[in-house]
Amino acid sequence: MNRRNHTAPVTCLLAVVLFIVFESAALAQAFMPPPPTFPGRPCLVAGRFYFAGGAQYRNIQRFGFERKTSPIIYQFQPGVPPFGPNVAGEFGTGTGNVGYPNDVDAGLPTGNSADPPSISGIWNYLNGTINPVGDSTTWPVSPFGGAPTLAGLGQYATTLGTPINVGSFTVAAPNKQVGVSSGTIGFSLTDPPPFNETYTITWERLLDDTVVAEGGVESIIYRYDTQEINTEFSEGIWTPALELGFQWTNFFDIFGAFSWYDISDKVSRDWAATSGLMRRGFRDTFPFSSDNSANWIVGFWTSSTVVETANVNNQILADSPGPFGMPRREFYLMNVSSTGGVPVTEHLNLETTVRVYETKVGARSWIPLYGLGRFGITLGPLMNILNYSASTHNVYTFATVPGPQSVEYASLNKGTLLSFGVFSGADLELAYGQFFGRLTGQYTVTEQKQIVNDDATYTNVNLSGFSTIIAGGVRW
Repeated sequence: MNRRNHTAPVTCLLAVVLFIVFESAALAQAFMPPPPTFPGRPCLVAGRFYFAGGAQYRNIQRFGFERKTSPIIYQFQPGVPPFGPNVAGEFGTGTGNVGYPNDVDAGLPTGNSADPPSISGIWNYLNGTINPVGDSTTWPVSPFGGAPTLAGLGQYATTLGTPINVGSFTVAAPNKQVGVSSGTIGFSLTDPPPFNETYTITWERLLDDTVVAEGGVESIIYRYDTQEINTEFSEGIWTPALELGFQWTNFFDIFGAFSWYDISDKVSRDWAATSGLMRRGFRDTFPFSSDNSANWIVGFWTSSTVVETANVNNQILADSPGPFGMPRREFYLMNVSSTGGVPVTEHLNLETTVRVYETKVGARSWIPLYGLGRFGITLGPLMNILNYSASTHNVYTFATVPGPQSVEYASLNKGTLLSFGVFSGADLELAYGQFFGRLTGQYTVTEQKQIVNDDATYTNVNLSGFSTIIAGGVRW
Protein backbone atom coordinates (compact mmCIF):
# COMPACT_ATOMS: atom_id res chain seq x y z
CA MET A 1 0.00 0.00 0.00
CA ASN A 2 1.16 3.59 -0.73
CA ARG A 3 2.09 5.63 2.29
CA ARG A 4 0.40 9.02 2.05
CA ASN A 5 0.41 10.22 5.63
CA HIS A 6 0.00 13.92 4.84
CA THR A 7 -2.79 13.82 2.26
CA ALA A 8 -5.71 13.96 4.70
CA PRO A 9 -4.27 16.70 6.99
CA VAL A 10 -3.45 18.91 3.97
CA THR A 11 -6.95 18.46 2.59
CA CYS A 12 -8.48 19.34 5.94
CA LEU A 13 -6.31 22.46 6.10
CA LEU A 14 -7.52 23.44 2.63
CA ALA A 15 -11.13 23.05 3.79
CA VAL A 16 -10.45 25.33 6.79
CA VAL A 17 -8.84 27.98 4.56
CA LEU A 18 -11.82 27.91 2.21
CA PHE A 19 -14.13 28.28 5.17
CA ILE A 20 -12.23 31.36 6.38
CA VAL A 21 -12.45 32.90 2.92
CA PHE A 22 -16.16 32.33 2.64
CA GLU A 23 -17.08 33.00 6.25
CA SER A 24 -17.10 36.81 6.05
CA ALA A 25 -19.40 36.74 3.05
CA ALA A 26 -21.72 34.33 4.79
CA LEU A 27 -21.96 36.42 7.98
CA ALA A 28 -22.51 39.60 6.02
CA GLN A 29 -25.43 37.99 4.25
CA ALA A 30 -26.85 36.15 7.25
CA PHE A 31 -29.84 38.48 7.60
CA MET A 32 -30.39 39.14 3.92
CA PRO A 33 -32.80 37.16 1.77
CA PRO A 34 -30.99 34.72 -0.51
CA PRO A 35 -30.39 35.99 -4.03
CA PRO A 36 -31.89 34.20 -7.03
CA THR A 37 -30.18 30.92 -7.77
CA PHE A 38 -29.50 29.08 -10.97
CA PRO A 39 -32.38 27.25 -12.60
CA GLY A 40 -33.45 24.16 -10.72
CA ARG A 41 -34.55 23.37 -7.18
CA PRO A 42 -32.95 25.45 -4.41
CA CYS A 43 -30.63 23.60 -2.00
CA LEU A 44 -31.99 25.12 1.21
CA VAL A 45 -35.38 23.47 1.36
CA ALA A 46 -36.43 21.21 4.26
CA GLY A 47 -37.97 17.77 4.01
CA ARG A 48 -35.94 16.27 1.21
CA PHE A 49 -33.86 13.13 0.87
CA TYR A 50 -30.42 13.07 -0.68
CA PHE A 51 -27.86 10.51 -1.77
CA ALA A 52 -24.09 11.05 -2.09
CA GLY A 53 -21.30 8.79 -3.32
CA GLY A 54 -17.57 9.28 -3.67
CA ALA A 55 -14.11 8.26 -2.56
CA GLN A 56 -12.52 8.47 0.89
CA TYR A 57 -8.80 8.59 1.60
CA ARG A 58 -7.93 7.21 5.05
CA ASN A 59 -4.88 7.28 7.28
CA ILE A 60 -5.19 4.22 9.57
CA GLN A 61 -3.73 4.98 12.99
CA ARG A 62 -2.36 1.54 13.80
CA PHE A 63 -1.91 -1.77 12.03
CA GLY A 64 1.00 -3.95 13.08
CA PHE A 65 2.30 -7.16 14.60
CA GLU A 66 3.23 -7.80 18.23
CA ARG A 67 4.96 -10.97 19.33
CA LYS A 68 5.97 -12.03 22.82
CA THR A 69 8.81 -14.45 23.48
CA SER A 70 7.72 -18.06 24.07
CA PRO A 71 9.62 -21.35 24.48
CA ILE A 72 10.01 -23.87 21.66
CA ILE A 73 10.79 -27.33 23.06
CA TYR A 74 12.48 -29.86 20.79
CA GLN A 75 12.84 -33.33 22.34
CA PHE A 76 15.91 -34.53 20.48
CA GLN A 77 16.21 -37.45 22.92
CA PRO A 78 13.48 -37.69 25.58
CA GLY A 79 15.42 -40.25 27.62
CA VAL A 80 14.45 -43.47 29.42
CA PRO A 81 14.26 -43.84 33.23
CA PRO A 82 16.72 -46.37 34.70
CA PHE A 83 13.90 -47.90 36.76
CA GLY A 84 10.13 -47.92 36.81
CA PRO A 85 7.79 -47.20 33.90
CA ASN A 86 8.42 -44.72 31.07
CA VAL A 87 4.80 -43.54 31.19
CA ALA A 88 3.03 -41.29 33.66
CA GLY A 89 0.39 -42.61 36.04
CA GLU A 90 0.06 -45.42 38.56
CA PHE A 91 2.47 -48.34 38.47
CA GLY A 92 2.78 -51.68 40.24
CA THR A 93 1.04 -55.05 40.28
CA GLY A 94 -2.36 -54.92 38.62
CA THR A 95 -1.87 -51.55 36.88
CA GLY A 96 -0.27 -52.81 33.67
CA ASN A 97 2.83 -50.67 34.30
CA VAL A 98 5.66 -52.68 35.85
CA GLY A 99 7.17 -50.86 38.79
CA TYR A 100 9.10 -52.09 41.81
CA PRO A 101 10.25 -55.78 41.81
CA ASN A 102 7.73 -57.97 43.64
CA ASP A 103 7.20 -61.60 44.59
CA VAL A 104 4.55 -62.18 41.91
CA ASP A 105 6.09 -61.19 38.60
CA ALA A 106 9.84 -60.79 39.01
CA GLY A 107 10.68 -62.37 42.31
CA LEU A 108 11.88 -60.52 45.39
CA PRO A 109 14.27 -57.62 44.82
CA THR A 110 17.80 -58.95 45.03
CA GLY A 111 19.46 -55.94 46.62
CA ASN A 112 22.51 -56.76 44.46
CA SER A 113 24.01 -53.56 43.07
CA ALA A 114 25.40 -55.55 40.12
CA ASP A 115 21.85 -56.16 38.90
CA PRO A 116 19.87 -53.47 37.10
CA PRO A 117 17.46 -51.49 39.32
CA SER A 118 14.47 -53.32 37.87
CA ILE A 119 15.82 -56.53 39.47
CA SER A 120 17.92 -55.28 42.38
CA GLY A 121 15.26 -52.92 43.71
CA ILE A 122 17.95 -50.29 44.42
CA TRP A 123 16.32 -47.07 43.20
CA ASN A 124 18.53 -44.01 43.54
CA TYR A 125 16.87 -40.57 43.38
CA LEU A 126 18.31 -37.07 43.69
CA ASN A 127 16.75 -36.70 47.13
CA GLY A 128 16.80 -40.21 48.53
CA THR A 129 17.19 -43.94 47.92
CA ILE A 130 15.13 -47.11 48.15
CA ASN A 131 17.19 -50.20 49.01
CA PRO A 132 15.72 -53.64 49.82
CA VAL A 133 18.79 -54.78 51.78
CA GLY A 134 18.16 -55.08 55.53
CA ASP A 135 18.32 -57.35 58.54
CA SER A 136 15.93 -59.82 56.93
CA THR A 137 15.12 -61.04 53.46
CA THR A 138 11.47 -61.60 54.34
CA TRP A 139 8.96 -59.45 52.52
CA PRO A 140 6.86 -58.04 55.41
CA VAL A 141 3.10 -57.66 55.69
CA SER A 142 2.02 -54.19 56.76
CA PRO A 143 -0.46 -54.05 59.65
CA PHE A 144 -2.04 -50.87 58.17
CA GLY A 145 -3.53 -52.28 55.01
CA GLY A 146 -6.49 -54.29 56.25
CA ALA A 147 -7.59 -56.87 53.72
CA PRO A 148 -5.87 -57.56 51.48
CA THR A 149 -2.68 -57.00 53.40
CA LEU A 150 -0.04 -54.71 51.90
CA ALA A 151 3.63 -55.50 51.51
CA GLY A 152 6.11 -52.71 52.32
CA LEU A 153 9.77 -51.80 52.72
CA GLY A 154 11.32 -50.16 55.74
CA GLN A 155 11.41 -50.59 59.50
CA TYR A 156 9.14 -53.40 60.65
CA ALA A 157 7.98 -53.82 64.28
CA THR A 158 8.16 -57.27 65.87
CA THR A 159 6.61 -58.96 68.88
CA LEU A 160 10.08 -59.33 70.34
CA GLY A 161 10.33 -55.58 70.90
CA THR A 162 13.23 -55.19 68.51
CA PRO A 163 12.35 -53.94 65.02
CA ILE A 164 13.99 -55.29 61.93
CA ASN A 165 14.69 -53.60 58.63
CA VAL A 166 13.30 -55.22 55.53
CA GLY A 167 14.99 -52.83 53.17
CA SER A 168 15.43 -49.16 53.87
CA PHE A 169 14.70 -45.80 52.33
CA THR A 170 16.08 -42.32 52.86
CA VAL A 171 14.46 -38.89 52.65
CA ALA A 172 16.71 -35.88 52.08
CA ALA A 173 14.23 -33.12 53.04
CA PRO A 174 11.07 -34.36 54.82
CA ASN A 175 9.55 -30.85 54.92
CA LYS A 176 9.54 -30.88 51.10
CA GLN A 177 8.83 -34.55 50.39
CA VAL A 178 6.14 -35.86 52.71
CA GLY A 179 2.39 -35.51 52.14
CA VAL A 180 -0.46 -35.46 54.64
CA SER A 181 -4.11 -36.57 54.61
CA SER A 182 -4.80 -34.86 51.29
CA GLY A 183 -1.90 -36.75 49.77
CA THR A 184 -0.34 -33.38 48.90
CA ILE A 185 2.92 -31.92 50.17
CA GLY A 186 2.71 -28.70 52.17
CA PHE A 187 -0.86 -28.85 53.56
CA SER A 188 -0.24 -29.55 57.24
CA LEU A 189 -0.46 -27.57 60.47
CA THR A 190 3.02 -28.84 61.23
CA ASP A 191 5.71 -28.90 58.56
CA PRO A 192 6.66 -31.67 58.28
CA PRO A 193 3.73 -33.49 59.93
CA PRO A 194 4.13 -36.39 62.41
CA PHE A 195 4.95 -39.82 60.99
CA ASN A 196 1.48 -41.21 61.66
CA GLU A 197 -0.14 -38.27 59.80
CA THR A 198 2.04 -38.82 56.74
CA TYR A 199 0.47 -40.71 53.86
CA THR A 200 2.90 -40.27 50.95
CA ILE A 201 6.59 -39.72 50.25
CA THR A 202 7.85 -38.25 46.96
CA TRP A 203 11.26 -38.63 45.31
CA GLU A 204 12.51 -37.32 41.97
CA ARG A 205 15.39 -37.62 39.53
CA LEU A 206 16.59 -36.06 36.28
CA LEU A 207 17.42 -38.17 33.25
CA ASP A 208 20.95 -36.81 32.97
CA ASP A 209 24.09 -38.72 31.99
CA THR A 210 24.21 -40.52 35.38
CA VAL A 211 21.32 -42.82 34.42
CA VAL A 212 23.26 -44.54 31.63
CA ALA A 213 25.23 -46.80 34.00
CA GLU A 214 21.94 -48.05 35.49
CA GLY A 215 20.41 -49.00 32.16
CA GLY A 216 18.64 -45.71 31.42
CA VAL A 217 19.04 -43.24 28.56
CA GLU A 218 19.85 -39.61 29.24
CA SER A 219 17.40 -36.93 28.18
CA ILE A 220 18.55 -34.28 25.67
CA ILE A 221 15.94 -31.61 25.04
CA TYR A 222 16.62 -28.25 23.41
CA ARG A 223 14.75 -25.10 24.33
CA TYR A 224 14.71 -22.00 22.16
CA ASP A 225 13.04 -18.77 23.30
CA THR A 226 11.53 -17.03 20.29
CA GLN A 227 12.36 -13.44 19.38
CA GLU A 228 10.04 -10.53 20.16
CA ILE A 229 8.47 -8.35 17.46
CA ASN A 230 6.74 -4.99 17.69
CA THR A 231 6.25 -3.50 14.24
CA GLU A 232 3.70 -1.14 12.72
CA PHE A 233 2.79 -0.18 9.15
CA SER A 234 1.71 3.16 7.75
CA GLU A 235 -1.64 2.60 6.08
CA GLY A 236 -3.03 5.15 3.61
CA ILE A 237 -5.84 3.79 1.43
CA TRP A 238 -8.65 4.93 -0.88
CA THR A 239 -12.09 3.48 -0.14
CA PRO A 240 -15.64 4.01 -1.43
CA ALA A 241 -17.97 6.26 0.59
CA LEU A 242 -21.78 6.17 0.36
CA GLU A 243 -24.25 8.38 2.25
CA LEU A 244 -28.05 8.54 2.41
CA GLY A 245 -29.63 11.40 4.33
CA PHE A 246 -32.66 13.51 5.03
CA GLN A 247 -32.61 17.31 5.11
CA TRP A 248 -34.65 17.85 8.25
CA THR A 249 -34.51 21.64 8.13
CA ASN A 250 -32.73 24.15 5.94
CA PHE A 251 -29.74 23.98 8.28
CA PHE A 252 -29.85 20.44 9.72
CA ASP A 253 -29.40 16.96 8.17
CA ILE A 254 -29.52 13.45 9.56
CA PHE A 255 -27.80 10.69 7.61
CA GLY A 256 -26.36 7.20 7.48
CA ALA A 257 -23.08 6.35 5.74
CA PHE A 258 -21.47 3.13 4.65
CA SER A 259 -17.98 2.14 3.45
CA TRP A 260 -15.85 -0.96 3.09
CA TYR A 261 -12.16 -1.62 2.58
CA ASP A 262 -9.33 -4.14 3.05
CA ILE A 263 -6.14 -3.87 5.11
CA SER A 264 -3.44 -6.49 4.59
CA ASP A 265 0.20 -6.74 5.62
CA LYS A 266 2.80 -9.41 6.21
CA VAL A 267 6.25 -9.65 7.71
CA SER A 268 9.10 -12.12 7.30
CA ARG A 269 12.05 -12.42 9.68
CA ASP A 270 15.10 -14.67 10.17
CA TRP A 271 17.18 -15.03 13.32
CA ALA A 272 20.22 -17.07 14.40
CA ALA A 273 20.60 -17.99 18.08
CA THR A 274 21.66 -20.76 20.47
CA SER A 275 19.25 -23.03 22.28
CA GLY A 276 19.34 -23.97 25.93
CA LEU A 277 19.54 -27.54 27.27
CA MET A 278 16.76 -29.23 29.21
CA ARG A 279 16.36 -32.60 30.89
CA ARG A 280 13.26 -34.63 31.45
CA GLY A 281 12.75 -35.63 35.05
CA PHE A 282 10.39 -37.97 36.87
CA ARG A 283 8.72 -37.71 40.25
CA ASP A 284 7.59 -40.87 42.11
CA THR A 285 5.07 -40.77 44.97
CA PHE A 286 4.70 -43.86 47.21
CA PRO A 287 2.08 -44.60 49.88
CA PHE A 288 3.52 -44.43 53.40
CA SER A 289 2.36 -46.05 56.65
CA SER A 290 3.57 -45.47 60.20
CA ASP A 291 2.36 -45.89 63.80
CA ASN A 292 5.00 -43.48 65.08
CA SER A 293 3.53 -40.37 66.74
CA ALA A 294 6.82 -38.46 66.70
CA ASN A 295 7.58 -35.66 64.25
CA TRP A 296 9.85 -36.05 61.27
CA ILE A 297 13.42 -34.96 61.74
CA VAL A 298 14.05 -32.01 59.43
CA GLY A 299 17.01 -32.93 57.28
CA PHE A 300 18.30 -36.26 56.02
CA TRP A 301 16.34 -39.20 57.44
CA THR A 302 16.50 -42.96 56.97
CA SER A 303 13.79 -45.50 57.70
CA SER A 304 15.98 -47.32 60.20
CA THR A 305 16.47 -44.22 62.35
CA VAL A 306 15.23 -44.91 65.87
CA VAL A 307 12.78 -42.19 66.93
CA GLU A 308 10.79 -42.20 70.19
CA THR A 309 10.74 -45.99 70.43
CA ALA A 310 12.50 -48.75 68.58
CA ASN A 311 9.47 -50.96 68.05
CA VAL A 312 7.57 -48.91 65.40
CA ASN A 313 6.61 -49.33 61.77
CA ASN A 314 7.84 -46.88 59.10
CA GLN A 315 7.11 -48.39 55.70
CA ILE A 316 6.59 -47.35 52.11
CA LEU A 317 4.33 -49.45 49.91
CA ALA A 318 6.51 -49.88 46.85
CA ASP A 319 4.15 -52.16 44.90
CA SER A 320 0.85 -51.94 46.79
CA PRO A 321 -2.01 -49.44 47.09
CA GLY A 322 -2.30 -47.10 50.05
CA PRO A 323 -5.04 -44.64 51.07
CA PHE A 324 -4.52 -42.66 47.84
CA GLY A 325 -3.99 -45.51 45.41
CA MET A 326 -0.94 -47.14 43.88
CA PRO A 327 2.51 -45.60 43.54
CA ARG A 328 2.38 -43.01 40.74
CA ARG A 329 4.87 -41.34 38.43
CA GLU A 330 4.90 -37.83 36.96
CA PHE A 331 7.26 -36.33 34.38
CA TYR A 332 8.51 -32.75 34.11
CA LEU A 333 11.10 -30.69 32.23
CA MET A 334 13.92 -28.69 33.81
CA ASN A 335 16.37 -26.16 32.38
CA VAL A 336 19.89 -27.32 33.19
CA SER A 337 22.05 -25.00 31.08
CA SER A 338 21.72 -21.83 29.03
CA THR A 339 24.85 -22.60 26.99
CA GLY A 340 24.67 -26.36 26.54
CA GLY A 341 22.40 -26.30 23.52
CA VAL A 342 22.99 -26.11 19.77
CA PRO A 343 22.74 -23.33 17.16
CA VAL A 344 19.18 -22.58 16.05
CA THR A 345 17.85 -20.62 13.09
CA GLU A 346 14.30 -19.30 13.11
CA HIS A 347 12.29 -18.33 10.05
CA LEU A 348 9.02 -16.51 10.70
CA ASN A 349 6.19 -15.48 8.37
CA LEU A 350 3.20 -13.49 9.61
CA GLU A 351 0.25 -12.31 7.54
CA THR A 352 -3.05 -10.67 8.46
CA THR A 353 -5.87 -9.54 6.18
CA VAL A 354 -8.87 -7.59 7.46
CA ARG A 355 -12.04 -6.67 5.55
CA VAL A 356 -13.73 -3.71 7.27
CA TYR A 357 -17.39 -2.79 6.92
CA GLU A 358 -17.97 0.68 8.37
CA THR A 359 -21.44 2.01 9.25
CA LYS A 360 -22.05 5.57 10.49
CA VAL A 361 -25.10 7.44 11.75
CA GLY A 362 -24.74 11.18 12.16
CA ALA A 363 -26.11 14.70 12.15
CA ARG A 364 -24.89 17.73 10.22
CA SER A 365 -25.42 21.40 11.02
CA TRP A 366 -25.08 23.88 8.13
CA ILE A 367 -23.93 27.50 7.82
CA PRO A 368 -25.13 28.98 4.51
CA LEU A 369 -22.69 30.67 2.16
CA TYR A 370 -25.27 32.57 0.06
CA GLY A 371 -24.55 32.44 -3.60
CA LEU A 372 -21.69 30.01 -3.07
CA GLY A 373 -22.84 26.97 -1.06
CA ARG A 374 -22.68 26.07 2.59
CA PHE A 375 -20.34 24.89 5.35
CA GLY A 376 -21.27 22.04 7.69
CA ILE A 377 -20.15 20.35 10.92
CA THR A 378 -20.83 16.61 11.41
CA LEU A 379 -20.87 14.37 14.48
CA GLY A 380 -22.04 10.84 15.20
CA PRO A 381 -21.30 7.24 16.27
CA LEU A 382 -19.98 4.44 14.08
CA MET A 383 -19.53 0.67 14.09
CA ASN A 384 -16.89 -1.37 12.26
CA ILE A 385 -17.27 -5.06 11.47
CA LEU A 386 -13.83 -6.67 11.04
CA ASN A 387 -13.68 -9.98 9.19
CA TYR A 388 -10.10 -11.20 9.56
CA SER A 389 -7.73 -13.95 8.54
CA ALA A 390 -4.48 -14.14 10.57
CA SER A 391 -1.73 -16.70 9.96
CA THR A 392 1.65 -17.68 11.37
CA HIS A 393 4.25 -19.98 9.89
CA ASN A 394 7.43 -20.77 11.87
CA VAL A 395 10.33 -23.06 11.04
CA TYR A 396 13.01 -23.72 13.69
CA THR A 397 16.13 -25.61 12.60
CA PHE A 398 18.35 -27.12 15.31
CA ALA A 399 21.94 -27.91 14.26
CA THR A 400 22.02 -31.37 15.82
CA VAL A 401 24.38 -34.25 15.11
CA PRO A 402 24.43 -36.15 12.77
CA GLY A 403 22.28 -33.61 10.86
CA PRO A 404 20.02 -30.60 11.44
CA GLN A 405 16.46 -31.19 12.57
CA SER A 406 13.57 -28.82 11.81
CA VAL A 407 10.45 -28.11 13.82
CA GLU A 408 7.56 -26.45 11.99
CA TYR A 409 4.52 -24.67 13.40
CA ALA A 410 1.61 -23.23 11.41
CA SER A 411 -1.51 -21.46 12.61
CA LEU A 412 -4.50 -19.90 10.82
CA ASN A 413 -7.24 -18.03 12.65
CA LYS A 414 -10.38 -16.57 11.07
CA GLY A 415 -13.16 -14.65 12.74
CA THR A 416 -15.14 -11.46 13.20
CA LEU A 417 -14.71 -8.55 15.63
CA LEU A 418 -16.81 -5.45 16.32
CA SER A 419 -15.24 -2.04 16.91
CA PHE A 420 -17.26 1.01 18.03
CA GLY A 421 -16.33 4.66 17.89
CA VAL A 422 -17.30 8.25 17.05
CA PHE A 423 -16.49 10.61 14.21
CA SER A 424 -16.52 14.35 13.62
CA GLY A 425 -15.81 16.42 10.54
CA ALA A 426 -16.21 19.58 8.49
CA ASP A 427 -17.94 19.78 5.09
CA LEU A 428 -17.78 22.31 2.28
CA GLU A 429 -20.61 21.92 -0.22
CA LEU A 430 -21.34 23.62 -3.56
CA ALA A 431 -24.76 23.08 -5.16
CA TYR A 432 -26.32 23.49 -8.58
CA GLY A 433 -30.03 23.05 -8.28
CA GLN A 434 -30.70 19.62 -6.89
CA PHE A 435 -27.13 18.43 -7.52
CA PHE A 436 -24.18 19.10 -5.22
CA GLY A 437 -20.49 18.38 -4.71
CA ARG A 438 -18.92 18.01 -1.30
CA LEU A 439 -15.43 18.05 0.26
CA THR A 440 -15.18 16.60 3.79
CA GLY A 441 -12.37 16.47 6.32
CA GLN A 442 -13.09 13.91 9.04
CA TYR A 443 -11.48 12.41 12.15
CA THR A 444 -12.49 9.04 13.58
CA VAL A 445 -11.84 7.55 17.03
CA THR A 446 -12.48 3.80 17.44
CA GLU A 447 -11.62 0.96 19.80
CA GLN A 448 -8.32 -0.80 19.27
CA LYS A 449 -8.71 -4.52 18.60
CA GLN A 450 -6.23 -7.37 18.90
CA ILE A 451 -6.37 -10.23 16.41
CA VAL A 452 -4.73 -13.52 17.45
CA ASN A 453 -2.26 -15.00 14.96
CA ASP A 454 -1.10 -17.67 17.44
CA ASP A 455 -0.62 -18.11 21.18
CA ALA A 456 2.20 -15.52 21.33
CA THR A 457 1.57 -13.33 18.26
CA TYR A 458 -1.09 -10.68 17.71
CA THR A 459 -2.13 -8.09 15.15
CA ASN A 460 -3.08 -4.73 16.66
CA VAL A 461 -5.72 -2.83 14.67
CA ASN A 462 -6.85 0.72 15.41
CA LEU A 463 -8.95 2.27 12.64
CA SER A 464 -8.85 5.78 14.11
CA GLY A 465 -7.37 8.59 12.03
CA PHE A 466 -7.89 11.48 9.62
CA SER A 467 -9.67 11.01 6.33
CA THR A 468 -10.80 13.06 3.36
CA ILE A 469 -14.01 12.46 1.37
CA ILE A 470 -14.71 13.78 -2.12
CA ALA A 471 -18.31 13.10 -3.11
CA GLY A 472 -21.15 14.17 -5.33
CA GLY A 473 -24.87 13.71 -4.88
CA VAL A 474 -28.47 14.59 -5.65
CA ARG A 475 -31.53 15.75 -3.63
CA TRP A 476 -35.11 14.92 -4.46
